[in-house]
Amino acid sequence: GQMMFANRRGIVMFDGVKWNSVSTPSVPLSLFFDDESRQVFVGCKNNIGILIKGVHGMYEYTTLMPDKRNVGDVEQIVELNGNIYFYSPEYITRVNAATKEIKQWPANAGEPYTGFFINKADVYVNIDKLGIHKLKESLKAPVKGGEMFYNHEILFSFKYNKSQTLIGMNNDSLY
Repeated sequence: GQMMFANRRGIVMFDGVKWNSVSTPSVPLSLFFDDESRQVFVGCKNNIGILIKGVHGMYEYTTLMPDKRNVGDVEQIVELNGNIYFYSPEYITRVNAATKEIKQWPANAGEPYTGFFINKADVYVNIDKLGIHKLKESLKAPVKGGEMFYNHEILFSFKYNKSQTLIGMNNDSLY
């Protein structure tokens, strides 16, 4: 196995014997290894990509945004049902791990995203001044009771059991 670290110069890897580095088009902010597709996804400042192992066993960064579309500063990456979700305060970008098909949900002006999480088979986003919404194919639908989070940020989330996700907020609360 390898350990990978994102830093201001790109991605540094250590295999237990030697160090290698991979250049990225901008500062990498998050890394995610997808167990199912066995791929490493990278979230950068306004770029998303994948690490691909070349013929000599060295990794290379390949962008997933050939059209230079904005994605924001990617803070978090998660997987759900074969799709990789890249989260930034400005955009949520979904990339199908197999086909690389892309779908985006931009934040509205003055209403940045303030965190997101997955519960069961759904993706939720907290929107500043509005609260928690469920991502749907073409829109973001308000969640009943989600308005109580309108002025909070989601700092972290993790699966608690099969049907519940624990969410940590910036007001020192867990939900």
